[in-house]
Amino acid sequence: IDTGRGVYLRSEGGRVLFGMDDPEQPAGFEEGMDWEWLERVLTTGAVRFPWWEEMGVDRRGSWWGYYEVTPDHAPLIGFHPQADGWIDVCGFSGHGVMHAPAAGAAVAELATLGASRTVPVEAFGHGRLTGPEPAGEAHIF
Repeated sequence: IDTGRGVYLRSEGGRVLFGMDDPEQPAGFEEGMDWEWLERVLTTGAVRFPWWEEMGVDRRGSWWGYYEVTPDHAPLIGFHPQADGWIDVCGFSGHGVMHAPAAGAAVAELATLGASRTVPVEAFGHGRLTGPEPAGEAHIF
């Protein structure tokens, strides 16, 4: 991850998965590949990773996806205030695999005990999104 420019990459077999957040994209769901944005990602990434200019892009193998984030870029864990019996565990913005064991333990306890005892998750509840502007987290785009 180039935190200064916001581009990221990782290998996937013989391919490279890469991307960059678009802070000007409005919140919500938008479908379809934005080829102009892809060009901006490539030119931005080539500054940090010069070999990007030569790698080429397989347009048929290109895809887009949702990057689930909350307004403060922290996960949302807890009972949904408008859906009885529903527990949300989402918004990990790419960190889900890292946090899965702890989040899983918390949700299992929420479901069976009504509260998380092993991992305190109160700070990740829905209520934090209804108050003043959340602080956010450095290095998360």
